[in-house]
Amino acid sequence: MRMPVMKGAELLERVRTLHPRAIRLLLSGQSSEETMLASVGPAHQFLAKPCDANRLKDTVRRACALRGLLDNVNLQRLLSQLGSLPSPISTSNWSPN
Repeated sequence: MRMPVMKGAELLERVRTLHPRAIRLLLSGQSSEETMLASVGPAHQFLAKPCDANRLKDTVRRACALRGLLDNVNLQRLLSQLGSLPSPISTSNWSPN
């Protein structure tokens, strides 16, 4: 969130405007309520530092997999406008019946 020229949320907002199909993740050591609320709009997901490397890799993998499932360009464009990605669901107790 803290950068020399602009805040991270402002950068992500510009990325959303210029590249609306880009997946936007925010990794920040600034985890105050104000900081998190500022990132809600431009970021699909907020990860607080320190962030476990496996959690970061899983987050990127899930975001890329979700995007890869969406072959429809219009659907991808709609997804990119979402304020956040859905939380993963637990499938350990899932039953098709």
